[in-house]
This record gives sequence, structure tokens and C-alpha cells, in this order.
Amino acid sequence: MSKRKFYTRKFLNAKEGTAFVEAKISRSSDGSWVDASVKLADCHRMITLDFDHHDQKSHAAVVDKVTLLIEVLDRFRSSLLERSS
Repeated sequence: MSKRKFYTRKFLNAKEGTAFVEAKISRSSDGSWVDASVKLADCHRMITLDFDHHDQKSHAAVVDKVTLLIEVLDRFRSSLLERSS
């Protein structure tokens, strides 16, 4: 049995379309494993990034991966903003 710890789903287009980002984290009731994922979808494709882990070492690795992903996306956004001005 697992308990949902976090869930969010946001649509990426302001007015219409099916593109979305969805993130969820579930934890086993005894705390022995964590099921975590991020889904990204546009109008035609979807990918799922899995961040499951079961111990402190794999938890640290997952946090490092998410941190890197956020850093890359932040730099990507900054570059887009520079190009648009």
C-alpha cells in the first residue's frame, strides 16, 4: 500500500491544447520505497522521467538529478529571455 505525498498537473498552454506537466510522489506505507515521476507532454508525444528510489544513497542521486534538470531548464529559460529582448 502506498500513500500519495505530492501531486500536481498543470497545462502548459494558456487557453487550449493538451500539453501538460505532471509530477507525483508516492511512498510505501512502511517508508521502504518512493515512487516518483514527472510526465511532460505536448500535443503529440509524452515522456515520463522516473525518480524512484529505495534507500538514502539512491535518494541523494535522485535529488542530484532533479537539481541538474532544474538548473538546465533555468538556463534554457534565461537564454530564451535574452533572445526575445
